[in-house]
Amino acid sequence: MDNVFVLSESSPYAAGLKRNLEWKHKVEVSWIDIPRIEGDVLNIFSKISNSLDKYSPNILRNSIGIIDEPFNEQTIEDKMEPLFSDDPFGRIASMLVLAYPEIFWIFPIYYKSGEQNRPHTYYWLDIENKIGEIMAESSSIFDDYGLRSHIRKRIKHYCNLYAQARYLRYLRERSESRLSGAIDEEEPYAFLHGYLAYKMGYRSFLVTTKSMMGHVFGEKKERRKISLTFEDMFLNFPDGTRETPLSDLEERDSKYPGFRNVDNRIFVTVGHDHIPEERRLKNRSYIKTWKYLKRKTRTVYKPSGGMYNLLEKGGLIKEYWRSRKEDWLAAMPESDVDETTGGHSAPGRLLLIAEKLIDRAEKIFYEAKKVQDCIHGATLALEAQELLGYRTPTTSLEAIALKHKLEVKAECMFYGVEYNIDVNNRLKEIKYEMDAISRWFNPTIKRRAALNAQKMITTEVMRIFNEHGQFEEEQVCLQNVRSLNRKWSLLQPGLIGILLYIALPFRYYFDALVSKLRYFVFALLGWPLFFGVLSWKLGSNYEIISLKNIEKSFSLFDHIINSFFTFYGLQPVKFPANPAAQILSLAMVMGGFLHLGIFISYLYTLMTRK
Repeated sequence: MDNVFVLSESSPYAAGLKRNLEWKHKVEVSWIDIPRIEGDVLNIFSKISNSLDKYSPNILRNSIGIIDEPFNEQTIEDKMEPLFSDDPFGRIASMLVLAYPEIFWIFPIYYKSGEQNRPHTYYWLDIENKIGEIMAESSSIFDDYGLRSHIRKRIKHYCNLYAQARYLRYLRERSESRLSGAIDEEEPYAFLHGYLAYKMGYRSFLVTTKSMMGHVFGEKKERRKISLTFEDMFLNFPDGTRETPLSDLEERDSKYPGFRNVDNRIFVTVGHDHIPEERRLKNRSYIKTWKYLKRKTRTVYKPSGGMYNLLEKGGLIKEYWRSRKEDWLAAMPESDVDETTGGHSAPGRLLLIAEKLIDRAEKIFYEAKKVQDCIHGATLALEAQELLGYRTPTTSLEAIALKHKLEVKAECMFYGVEYNIDVNNRLKEIKYEMDAISRWFNPTIKRRAALNAQKMITTEVMRIFNEHGQFEEEQVCLQNVRSLNRKWSLLQPGLIGILLYIALPFRYYFDALVSKLRYFVFALLGWPLFFGVLSWKLGSNYEIISLKNIEKSFSLFDHIINSFFTFYGLQPVKFPANPAAQILSLAMVMGGFLHLGIFISYLYTLMTRK
């Protein structure tokens, strides 16, 4: 972290802290002047957020925010709540934490009693000395210490207390029992793995340095329980030494005992053999002992086939879909919610926070230059989606669309991902999310609304694949859009709907043809063969000039050859002499015209894109 924001009224303590941090730690400290926090909470939040929004998202992602307001250590946890709390500072502080998850927020306390262990709360006079440690060992983007989860828990607590807004049960809590670690010296991999764990409902520690490794997994009096890790097998941290080879798993666990209690370890590695044979066999033998302890392990080789492929190879895809299904079920409408409580839409303050998150995610989408930027933006969009719980449909759609666009852009930009990316699982998730949102539309239009939203998001994803030359993935999206258009046509009213329904088999056929080249090959060979056999069966007659036998009739082979000439030449070789031959010739000419015209354009598309 390279930037510090001090949010303060004209406080001599804050001014002194700013000077000392700039001098001692050589960091850029920005002062954001705020009025005394009382009364108009939304106005103060708007002023603070407008000041923060002037900075680029990349700067915010590597920042610490210090709010200079008196906090009491005993009441800090009760104050952090944006909707029901009576304390103005608690409301604003929690809104800032939710609106700017990439900033590591610090809340100073002025009266310390005993040892202080809360990661986001520090005794004011200790901050100057602790700031270096915080900058080296902390990253809040995936809620590693659970501050955002705590705020969500407080919201649900007050909802249950007042029994007037039970619909906020959809707010996802990432509990202390669901912690993960993304360990890799290459930051793009750490961000990608941390984001996947966060989507599954884990809070995630980003470990990209040796000091962070010791902070999360080293010797401590109070051991946190990490349940899931994504680990690079051959770690080579920039601040590491050669004393202990971290590719030796037994030595790694000995030096960092936090690994010993991990239930599921996924090793993401290039899988090279440039290590001593003795160490390789030792690792293999050590991993076998985990089976007796009921610890899971998987090895995934770089590069992976995108996010869903990584989850599948890591044995997490079922758990992922189970967690997503829980989210969709939790967002189901409740028929017994009192309309006066706003139970059928997200609370106004959460909507305001979500809009802030979406605005920043959209800015990142257009300015992203690295994988970390895209993952950052996707996390903001995911946060907005979870705060809304599908209950404000239009804004929720915007958040979901941004999330998928940024995820796909990250996959396309990342050299650590294979050329071919898993698209089918993404389209599956888009469908289920649109079904969840459609529950909040009027029953008469919810089916159309879901299909319309699916088409819009899939089209946006398809454009990103197009821009990055991912032809196969683009074709899968295009095929999905065609399928959605067919389903849409069935919902059209009146005569137009009837005509579209009649034309549906033809649309389905031609959509299937252009989906894969082999289908076209089968059609171009199959139809002439079919027409030739049918012509032979119906006894079709054609003018035949033969010196030996003018009455000679066509054999089966003659009918098939004539069918191929007619189908590809777009005209019969000889004039059809009876009605059966005339009707079949007309069908062959029209069928050949349609198939060959579409086939030529399809080949042109393949050749120009590949």
